[in-house]
Amino acid sequence: MIAARDSHTKVMLNNGEVLLTAGYNSAGLLKSAEMVNSLTGIWTATGSFNVARYFHTATIQVSGKVLVVGGSGSAGILNSAELYDSSTRHWSTTDNMLV
Repeated sequence: MIAARDSHTKVMLNNGEVLLTAGYNSAGLLKSAEMVNSLTGIWTATGSFNVARYFHTATIQVSGKVLVVGGSGSAGILNSAELYDSSTRHWSTTDNMLV
């Protein structure tokens, strides 16, 4: 693991890699994400979220993209959502939850 983290979320992608997202550590809230190749054990950074979060969810979509929603951030409970495209290794914002 590149950065120690707690209260993060992980999801296995269709290619067998595991994506770890956000959380927090002794330095504070994290906006970073990283991937581990389950065959080689090699970790790589995958970019950063727009909003640091912890206690969030991550769900792989039929398209292969990962939807990360909710959780808590520095201002409290979040309704924001972000998408990770594993083919481009890029994060983007998407519509907020309606709650």
